[in-house]
Amino acid sequence: MEFRIADTFTDSLARLTGDEQKAVKTTAFDLQLNPASPGMQFHKLDKAKAKDFWSVRVSSGIRLKTQVNPKFGACAVREFVLDASRPLVHVRQKLLKTEGKPVGLTAWTVSQVRQPDFTLPPSLPAAETQRFKTLAGKVGEPQVTTHKSVVAVRYDEINSLKVGVAPDVKLRDGWVAAAFGKTLIVQSQVLKNSTAYPDGGVHAEIFTASRDLGRYVELELLSPVKELKPCEELASDQVWQLLFLEKAQANDPERAGAAARAAHASALKILET
Repeated sequence: MEFRIADTFTDSLARLTGDEQKAVKTTAFDLQLNPASPGMQFHKLDKAKAKDFWSVRVSSGIRLKTQVNPKFGACAVREFVLDASRPLVHVRQKLLKTEGKPVGLTAWTVSQVRQPDFTLPPSLPAAETQRFKTLAGKVGEPQVTTHKSVVAVRYDEINSLKVGVAPDVKLRDGWVAAAFGKTLIVQSQVLKNSTAYPDGGVHAEIFTASRDLGRYVELELLSPVKELKPCEELASDQVWQLLFLEKAQANDPERAGAAARAAHASALKILET
């Protein structure tokens, strides 16, 4: 097979991160040695507009890039990398400012799910006068219950609400979770020592949409607001995990929260390297 590298290859390569460049270079070298290797899935694209267009897999991840938003002069790039050994996804994401005047942006990740048994943002210590913030709707039991280290928020057919939590002093509780029976979804991020978190200083939010709004729940993780100029970026990586709970954990928000916090600790080892 004749192998050629386009003039635009180097320019495109320079726009990737260091790890991404390394993966692309390795794949390009391996492709020359053995294009038939099953791991690369080298194949012709049948529905491509250009004829004789082929594809090769660089990694197990999925990379998505939005169009540039004309209002903010920025686009979003997200890469989902699956862990082959456990139910974990490393979400690499960033906002790229490409044009226009400087603007303040936040990486605000919203995951919409159907009605979980309960959702868990971590709460501030009991000594704090405000362990969580009510951002919308009426908060009361049994929809919202406060425990030793978590707030349990449940779906309600009638009452829509949104609550948020501020970063803890040690900046170690940057997570949210949702329980579906014995399955727990945990989403993690690294907290920053910043006063620029949106919505009055919260890093995590839970929104429950009532029957009239569509019967769903949102898990939301927020980054601090950062002013971006052209050619600057805001990175805010996350780790998403699935945990399998014991019956006692599934029935107790505090125990489920302890499992989520342990999973978050392992996620930080990935995010902080």
